[in-house]
Amino acid sequence: MTCAHCAVHFHPLINPQQLCLLIINKQRDKPHPCIILFLVHFTRKPHAFDFLRMILDRPVDRLQSDDEVGTRKPPPTDPKPEDSPPAYSQATVTTSSNQVVTNGQAVVSSSVPINGLQMYTKREAIRGSWLLDPMAPLVPAQSLVQLFLDGLGEKKRWCRSRAAKIAPPTAMFSSRHGGIHATLHVVGESAVRSVATIRSVTRRGEIVLDLAFIAPMRTVHMDARTRRGSITLLVPRNFCGLVQLSSRDGGVELLPALAASSRVIKAVKKETTVLLGDGPMPVAGADITTDIARLYSRHGRVRLGFSGEDFVTKPPGLMDQAMQLMQKLIAPSSQSHYKLLGNRN
Repeated sequence: MTCAHCAVHFHPLINPQQLCLLIINKQRDKPHPCIILFLVHFTRKPHAFDFLRMILDRPVDRLQSDDEVGTRKPPPTDPKPEDSPPAYSQATVTTSSNQVVTNGQAVVSSSVPINGLQMYTKREAIRGSWLLDPMAPLVPAQSLVQLFLDGLGEKKRWCRSRAAKIAPPTAMFSSRHGGIHATLHVVGESAVRSVATIRSVTRRGEIVLDLAFIAPMRTVHMDARTRRGSITLLVPRNFCGLVQLSSRDGGVELLPALAASSRVIKAVKKETTVLLGDGPMPVAGADITTDIARLYSRHGRVRLGFSGEDFVTKPPGLMDQAMQLMQKLIAPSSQSHYKLLGNRN
């Protein structure tokens, strides 16, 4: 098969993922159109053609077969006006809410309300502050790698019909071996109540979520999960709903300010359910008016507190514990030595 834009020939047996990543790494500043044409051929997604038209600013043809090469004319190229929009590499940073972090520590902040935020890392920590509005328009994905993975993933293809029924989250934080530290403000003004869905997932890392503000006509549904690491969630005073804290080995802790003004509905060995707010017990079907948070850690402590009132003190490290133990062992011996010297005098 051959690219209709530049007549570059692709071998039919080549691994599409390796080819895309190879071209992206070599031409990071200006992605080649062949990448997206190749993705369109394998993903078969209609919105990929619209995405390609936006980048090339021209009609997009399908990939030609080897028999058609030389018989069709290349698409005409229109001259760009002087006030043309910035290049694709520049527009990605300002318009995209989907971000794939590849190196360093992801420290991001946003002063504009976002809907559809997605942060993915492998070993880097995610840190930042964001304004979230579930009623804001969704920004389409601008990452070629993410577009490719969404279309070619085996799991995504098998569960495509099921995933199509689930609305995309307002914010998604995912890391394989890194921590997540996020400060979130759920904002927006509207007469219709809407739900902001926030998900945080990591395999090995600490999750600290500071939900500092919730607008009056907004409801929050949160889900945080980690295998090895602690989870700390700080919510504002107007959080009204249920919080489920689960930990298999680390235990559950309610911080002082929240513990004084909350009701424990369920408390077993590995799970605790807390009701916040002065409202009645939520009933089934009232999810749009009830705030919900689910926190789960397999090997870590799960904490819940109020934002701006409760603070988590970092436990002493191994060296600090060793120094404290040495001081306890040395102090009694020194006191007995001084007593012995006093008796001799």
